[in-house]
Amino acid sequence: RMDICDDASINRCWATFEIPGVKSSDLSLNVREGSLVLKGQRRAPRELRALLESSSQAKLPSNPLRYGTFTRTIPLPPGTKESDMVAQLEDGLLTVTWPRTPASVEPTGTGSTASSGAQGEAVLQTADLTD
Repeated sequence: RMDICDDASINRCWATFEIPGVKSSDLSLNVREGSLVLKGQRRAPRELRALLESSSQAKLPSNPLRYGTFTRTIPLPPGTKESDMVAQLEDGLLTVTWPRTPASVEPTGTGSTASSGAQGEAVLQTADLTD
């Protein structure tokens, strides 16, 4: 689950993602073609993985937790600068903030001031996440 807020009174936007049990090393946060893209993987606990791999008779409860990969994509306001984005991971919540940009501002190109990825993509390093 996630929340997105655009607060004109403090000139900031932010997105908060619930990702309990996911390590920062299992997350990738990118800016691609005007969108914020979060990719990650929630791994099953070692004991559960061992049980499921060793027994074809093992059954999960009726409402099992979800494990595996996930992706979330959020369109960013025009003119959002990747270099102004800040990501913080704390207590299973990933919060990404950036300055609010008026819709009348046009993007100033596809380049990136963050580390470079594919063309039109900026990468917020996993090291940028603070646990």
